[in-house]
Amino acid sequence: SWRSEDLRRYLVLSLPIMLGFSIVVVDEWIVKNQASYLAAGALSYLQYGRTLMKVPIGVFGMATGVASYPTVSRMVAAGDVVEAYRVLARAVRLMLVAILAAQVCLTIAGFEAVYVVWGLFSSRFTVADAEATAGVLVFLSLGLGGWAAQTVIGRGFYALGATWLPTLVGSAITVAMIPLYVLLRQYHGADGLAVASSIAILVYVFLLGYLQRRRFDREARDRGTSLAGVPGMLSATWRLAVAAAVAIALGLAIRQGLVALLPGIDAASILLRGSLRGAAGIAIYAAVAQLLGVRELGDLAALLTRRLRRRRG
Repeated sequence: SWRSEDLRRYLVLSLPIMLGFSIVVVDEWIVKNQASYLAAGALSYLQYGRTLMKVPIGVFGMATGVASYPTVSRMVAAGDVVEAYRVLARAVRLMLVAILAAQVCLTIAGFEAVYVVWGLFSSRFTVADAEATAGVLVFLSLGLGGWAAQTVIGRGFYALGATWLPTLVGSAITVAMIPLYVLLRQYHGADGLAVASSIAILVYVFLLGYLQRRRFDREARDRGTSLAGVPGMLSATWRLAVAAAVAIALGLAIRQGLVALLPGIDAASILLRGSLRGAAGIAIYAAVAQLLGVRELGDLAALLTRRLRRRRG
């Protein structure tokens, strides 16, 4: 019945999600359109790289968003807005610990990952194709944290019943960023499009995260409380970014040594070389993050340990 208040509320909340053209959706359309102006194969490399990048986004980003949403919604409905934001922000920080580790792996072992998935058992996907895809993947991975974080941050707005703001922000950023895609495509080709995609999603997420804290703080003040003293989503991000940068730099430095030791492109060499690169990158990333005092690293390790013990039990 159109007289149903719940139906009317549902339509009002879902309308912007259905009609909006946020950068989250439109980015891939813009990349495809601009890549059509490039040489043959460029669009394929971008699509292969994006497909591989979606794996950690689904494993860490989507899973975190789906898992945290019921708890955050329940807390908001109960009026405990401060605790809801605390849970949401902590979920984002823990997710970023894992997603930046994935970025390290995709950057320093991207060739091996690409070749195992598409080239190892296919004669049509050559070593040159894998190298080109891995090169694009490096620049796509710069925005990996943003792509994963938006799946969690967006649900924070939905828990508040605020679906218009993220859609309007995403639509505005889409329009503003289109010239950047065109410019970087003209000067840097497929790599430029990958960089433009990463910049667009990071701008969107940083702005959305800022607006979300303001919205939660306003809701909290309306209830006589405040978010003062509650750690934000980005409290550990810069230190994690430094740890990831150091791990990538050192990982790329030892890359040539591993290629010299394991130069083959057979299954055993590719898998062993990729595993060693990934393990070295994660070890360096974890060590630097620990030195920088990233508390979430220990929290995530404890969470995983409890989960494993529960499964064994």
